[in-house]
Amino acid sequence: AQRLSFRTNVDDVVAADGEHPLGFETGPRGSVIPFVVVRGGLRARLARPVYYELAALAVEPQGPERAGVWSGGVFFPFPATSS
Repeated sequence: AQRLSFRTNVDDVVAADGEHPLGFETGPRGSVIPFVVVRGGLRARLARPVYYELAALAVEPQGPERAGVWSGGVFFPFPATSS
């Protein structure tokens, strides 16, 4: 199974899973701000190049679901895009 690990700027390493989910917020101009929950609700923002790497690993949707990535047995869908 795929396991995506991230290293923070303070050298913490966290693998995305049910306890440390990947999430996405919408920025002030409609941009996507990806993050991973590190500990105690603390969110570590992912750098744009890392987000692009995630997009390259994306699994295409099967039906109504959105594209996303698997890590630690959990599926993390990417945010919906506006058309």
